[in-house]
Amino acid sequence: MNIPSNKKGSANIILVIIIVLLLGTVGYLATRTPSPLPAPANEAPNYGANENKIISELQSLWVATQAKFAVKAGESGTYNQPDKIQFIASTTLLVHYDDGLVDHISVLRYQNGTFTELKNIGVMSTIPQDAWQALVTVYGDSKYPTGSYTTNILRNGKGIEYPELTKVPENIFVR
Repeated sequence: MNIPSNKKGSANIILVIIIVLLLGTVGYLATRTPSPLPAPANEAPNYGANENKIISELQSLWVATQAKFAVKAGESGTYNQPDKIQFIASTTLLVHYDDGLVDHISVLRYQNGTFTELKNIGVMSTIPQDAWQALVTVYGDSKYPTGSYTTNILRNGKGIEYPELTKVPENIFVR
């Protein structure tokens, strides 16, 4: 069969275009960086690692942090290390501490390697549920799962002591 030369030329051009498109697609797919897969919906983020880092920072910066508090420590001039900490947002926490005589609670925010007292709640060791909820509404994040850490707790009528701040399921600040 005798094909006219202009039809042979058109077929060759179409074949070259198809080959160039295929090579371009293969080259693109071979050199592109695949996007990371999102975490499965049922896999919870690891808040504990961030919380432990912030607790460690607070303990090491405690002397400088408490020196900037609105209410100064009593006779001793310094507050003892916190014995209760509760995260109400990823970088916002309620902190219970004392000066050896009087209990205090403050709201602290951790930002750029320093802690800032947002509010001194006052002289107390626990607060009513509605007052706690108001603090979370103003300073916290309602979507953040509250994380409570303590060195002691009353559970089922028995006092439990921990050698260091330990995560517990109870809301340690609510009466």
